[in-house]
Amino acid sequence: MLSLVACTKETDRSRNDTAVRIQASISGSEASTKAPVIGSAFPNNGSYGIFVCKNGTTTTAHKSNSWNIRASYTESDGWNYYYVSNLSSGAVASTGYDHITLTARDDAATADLYAYSPYVQSAYSAGPAAIPYTIAENIGNQTDLMYAQENTISGNAALDPLSLSDLSATFTFKHAYSLLAFRFKLGHDSSTGGYGTGTTYNLTNITVTLEDPDSDGSTTAKLYTSGTFNALTGSFNADGTEVSSLSVTYPTSGDWQCAINSASTYATAYMILVPTDVADDELVFTFTVNGQVLQPFKLQRSQLLHNDSSAYGFRPGFKYTFNFTLDNYLFFDGFTVSDVWTPGILGEMEI
Repeated sequence: MLSLVACTKETDRSRNDTAVRIQASISGSEASTKAPVIGSAFPNNGSYGIFVCKNGTTTTAHKSNSWNIRASYTESDGWNYYYVSNLSSGAVASTGYDHITLTARDDAATADLYAYSPYVQSAYSAGPAAIPYTIAENIGNQTDLMYAQENTISGNAALDPLSLSDLSATFTFKHAYSLLAFRFKLGHDSSTGGYGTGTTYNLTNITVTLEDPDSDGSTTAKLYTSGTFNALTGSFNADGTEVSSLSVTYPTSGDWQCAINSASTYATAYMILVPTDVADDELVFTFTVNGQVLQPFKLQRSQLLHNDSSAYGFRPGFKYTFNFTLDNYLFFDGFTVSDVWTPGILGEMEI
């Protein structure tokens, strides 16, 4: 497991200030990410928000300047924690600390800690139950969305500022979105001759569209471009902006290029979705390659049966991988479902 540790400093006990040692990790990381590496290996280059709440509440700050603290990492300074400096906008101070400090309240209440990633300043106005999110159309601007699962059960509840020793908090972040991976290879390449010889086919767009097989005017599946997210439960609120189709664009060069040019090696493109149930074959994907829109791929409901057989659909934190061969026609070669997200994709690299 990837552990990110911030060291503590001496604190002035006479002011009832107690340092809190923070450790963060990502649930569902492959083995190669489990070394003690910090920085760009964590979501959004090591950016997350922390709400320090009065114990037993999720709407009351333990201290006003610790309501949506920003935790971030830089190569020169390591981990730093930035307190709120503007109580109107929620903007944080320009100077950070290598730990957070709990200061005693007049009522001697202890503190609960809640965390989410990546940090969003505007989350200050609504609190941890309504974190704003937006799914960008450009793959280079998409970011992961995570929350610290059971973060008041795994050692982050009832932290006492009057403690005589330094405290610790553990955040085990879980993915909130569903991740879709589309892998493409050619039926032939330069080594075998035939279609595709000497040509690179750049995928530049993926679009998912809602289709109503029953023509009853509705679908169970939902697509969202924005809304708010509950970092306490890991669920999406019902205030999202619904759309009938959702697209993601890819560049023809650079880190996110999806260049299909081999019969033996897959080129992979990714898409994130707000998790959704499906009741029928109601999600259709199209791919644009070298300016040409390939024939649609209709996702079968049967391919999205949960492993406990309780329902059908895309689940939070799961990665769905679909394989295709391009050979004058797009052939579907099968799929896999996993709760392990590949290193370097969305939540585990700076994008």
